[in-house]
This record gives sequence, structure tokens and C-alpha cells, in this order.
Amino acid sequence: MNDTKTNRQMTIAEKYGHPTGPTVEEVMEIERREAEEKATRPPLNGYTRMWMKFMEDHHLGRKAYLKLEGLWQQTIEEVDKEIQEMSWTLRQQYLEKYQRPTGSSLEILQYEEQLKSWLEEILFREIVHKSR
Repeated sequence: MNDTKTNRQMTIAEKYGHPTGPTVEEVMEIERREAEEKATRPPLNGYTRMWMKFMEDHHLGRKAYLKLEGLWQQTIEEVDKEIQEMSWTLRQQYLEKYQRPTGSSLEILQYEEQLKSWLEEILFREIVHKSR
């Protein structure tokens, strides 16, 4: 018996009303669309890639769920946007609280390193090391 929608042979499970997972063609189409989307979207923030790695290492089940529900890419974009906004806000707060030195390049470098360390600590705690 053929499936009239896709003109392919139905499985026994489908014949008796038990749906099966996606076909090879459907999986290939999903992967093709993901590749096209990936090619057109802007590059991800380094912290966003760290969050993705964190999810892969510590919350694989949650990542799989988000992928199955079609929410993985949306979640990545939300995390990326949240990181960019928080980074900008925190940077402004730091600049208001601690004036940038105008002296030697060593003082400026030290100031920038302190700012970077402070930003990293907060971003890791508040965003990167959180499951969504």
C-alpha cells in the first residue's frame, strides 16, 4: 500500500495507525534548511558558542528537546541577543563607575583587562552557565 501524500511505500506501523519518525527525505530536508539558515545568519558571539558547548556537555537532554521542538535556533538567537544587551549595559555601568585612565598604555591595558574579567565573570554566571 502506498502513501498517497508522498507516493512511497507505507510501513506496517503506519498502515495500522502508528506513526513512525521522520523519513530520510524529511531529515535531509530539515538539514538542508538548517544549512541555508546558518549560511545567512550573522556569526555568533563567543559567549553564545560557550553556552552551546555548556548545553552539549551538561544538558544534552534539554538540547535534544529544544531541537526536536524546533526551538534550538530560536533559543540560540535569544541567548546571543541577551549576551549582547547585557554586555553593553554592564560595560556602560563599569565605565560610569570606573573612569578610563588617560595615562600610560600599561594603565589602559590593565583597565581593559579588569573590565573584561569583570564582564566575563558576570556573563558566565548569569547567562553562559544556565540551562534554558
